[in-house]
Amino acid sequence: MLYRIANAVAHPNHTVTVTWSDGVSADVDLSPVIAKGNVFAPMADATYFVTKMRIAMDRLGLEWPNYVDFSADGLRFQAFPEEAEAEFSGSGLNGQDEAFHRVAYERWAKIMATGKTVPWDDAKTWVEARSRGEHPRKPEARKQGS
Repeated sequence: MLYRIANAVAHPNHTVTVTWSDGVSADVDLSPVIAKGNVFAPMADATYFVTKMRIAMDRLGLEWPNYVDFSADGLRFQAFPEEAEAEFSGSGLNGQDEAFHRVAYERWAKIMATGKTVPWDDAKTWVEARSRGEHPRKPEARKQGS
């Protein structure tokens, strides 16, 4: 499902009360992610966390400066993990779609757990090389700023 955020209120304890467009609300704790530091380090300041948060224009997530964002779906699944499981098992998706969504969710969980991602420039360079028929080494995920 593609969730949208109707309203969100950031709190000094690094939680956000999110209300999705279907009317469901929950408090989502972002402190484990913030504790990873790096790109999330500024969010450790409670004033920054509360005053700099905004809902994305398309309402598909929450954003902070420096390209820090959390998708509406990811926040929903963090708040209600059982919904993620239900959505990806027996969801009526065909096998390929279900496999795609499961891999996407697993990758999101890995990013949330490690704080590591592949920088855009590295990914772009790899894709461009592949499109030219080259076989470059896949870029490695790393923490922002390392």
